[in-house]
Amino acid sequence: MNDQYEEYLQELLEGKDSRTAKSLNKLNGLLKNHYESGETEYSIAHIGRLSKASGGIGEVSIRNQSGKHYQQLIQYWKNRAEDDFQKKPVSELKDVTQKEIELIKDNVSNVLARSYIFSVISERNRLRKEIQNLKNSLKNNYLISLEDSSSTKIKETKVLTPLEVKALKDVLDNNSNFLRKYWTIHENGSVDNEEGEQLFKAGFMNAVKKILENET
Repeated sequence: MNDQYEEYLQELLEGKDSRTAKSLNKLNGLLKNHYESGETEYSIAHIGRLSKASGGIGEVSIRNQSGKHYQQLIQYWKNRAEDDFQKKPVSELKDVTQKEIELIKDNVSNVLARSYIFSVISERNRLRKEIQNLKNSLKNNYLISLEDSSSTKIKETKVLTPLEVKALKDVLDNNSNFLRKYWTIHENGSVDNEEGEQLFKAGFMNAVKKILENET
């Protein structure tokens, strides 16, 4: 398998002048590094920019009628990247249901696009679990009193663990919470998703902030 690209490159080099051969070899080296680094973008525009930036041929030269051999070389490495993804064991998609896998395969022809969609679904499922853990933390570890604030009665509360505190902080953090950027947070503390459906009722975000203030 490791020598197949060299054999294919030699086929493309056959009959080419020294200038074209040099460009093909340089482009092949770039594509090989691109592939080995796990990159999935193999559009002519993208590869052309990378090639030109490294002193090789640009997008225009690749797209020209005389640049078919460059296009074929890019397609070869793109096919290898897609083949590698198809050979991934099903266990790597354990967070994606079989129904979701079949639905995506039936409707998304680009294998690399499928890979991205699977990763988004896995992240979504992870966040769902974190939200459920958060709800459980709020339910089980804090006693929220509705009595007058002037009351002197002290109620016993439980202390949050570091893991539970982190889960609460993730709700407020755009960097760690992948889906938070799609939320709409209202002044009353309620949260809606990107479709306008309510995820958390009024006061939720305010309650999280107050709890974290007591933990710092």
